[in-house]
Amino acid sequence: LGQYVRMAQESLQAQAEVAMATDLGQLRWQLGHFHPDVLHLFGAWQWKNALAWLLARRKKVRVVCTPYGQLEPWVVRTNYWREKLPKTLLFQRWLTRRMVALIAMGKMEKESLEKMGWNRRIEVVYNPLVTSTIQPEEMARQLAAIYRKVLDSHLTERMLPSTCEALTTLLHAGTA
Repeated sequence: LGQYVRMAQESLQAQAEVAMATDLGQLRWQLGHFHPDVLHLFGAWQWKNALAWLLARRKKVRVVCTPYGQLEPWVVRTNYWREKLPKTLLFQRWLTRRMVALIAMGKMEKESLEKMGWNRRIEVVYNPLVTSTIQPEEMARQLAAIYRKVLDSHLTERMLPSTCEALTTLLHAGTA
């Protein structure tokens, strides 16, 4: 997972300004100083992802996630009663439903996520570390396109209340 994240970060440098945080303290600092538009989480089953989502949402930052295969049925079944069921009930389902988008790394993972039914916004970006059908630069272009889609959706969510009020007034005036 670490190698994939580093490769994504390096490849995206040409597409956008990118920063990486490896713990919640770094993330809190970056959210306060860097003001990102999108937070991309990797992996599943970690309570830190739920805390990262909460920190990001307080700053009105959109959050996407690449589960990195960790929501595949065979992974979910591993230690199901002792680990996965409690985490599912506590945070994983809740968190997955609130992601603006899930990024699967292949068709099988996408199908698994669709069957799970926790989130319908699923994109596919192949992993250059496991397939030769895509290069890191193309992966970066696809991720950047997903980030643009994420930013272009639900625009009013990121607006200040005064801007929403002004927009509503303009729309009422235009229809009158």
